Amino acid sequence: MLASFFKTSTVSSVAKSMSLVPSMARPLSFKLAAQPSSFSSFAPTAFKRLDSQFSTSTLTDEDFKPVFEDIEQRLKDNRVNLFMKGTPKAPQCGYSKMASQLISVYDVPFEGHNVLENPALWEGIKRYSKWPTIPQLYVDGELVGGTDIIAAMHTAGELRDLFVEKGLMSADNPFGKKQGK
Repeated sequence: MLASFFKTSTVSSVAKSMSLVPSMARPLSFKLAAQPSSFSSFAPTAFKRLDSQFSTSTLTDEDFKPVFEDIEQRLKDNRVNLFMKGTPKAPQCGYSKMASQLISVYDVPFEGHNVLENPALWEGIKRYSKWPTIPQLYVDGELVGGTDIIAAMHTAGELRDLFVEKGLMSADNPFGKKQGK
């Protein structure tokens, strides 16, 4: 047993500290568990305090003006921008990795912006685009979409068409070319 590897005093102190944690329902079977009427009525008070303390819902777009200006400058500096978690060479989530790889198929130069390094940029890009998720692809300053849209456009040949239309790649370029097209 795992407990035999730990000192009795360690196991005892962990057990005591666990009793100090606000108890939340942890049923063995969810079929038997009572459903809370809402998350707010279910969440312990400590979580409610943390949520209100770190909530950005009270901030206005005016509060994000410097961030919006930074985003607009990034969009002007590079024709293809991917706001992502991590970098193109070291993505930090599966969606960012997939988006980066799909763009890379076309051999189109793009700039990756790591939102994990800058929480204001992370929240700001979502407010700027009114798109709730990361990653976000922009081409010539216009939002294309997130990973699901990028993948669907790639599958349909529309991402390649967009890059050709914008002059980012030649129509003769075989990258991303569907068979028979």
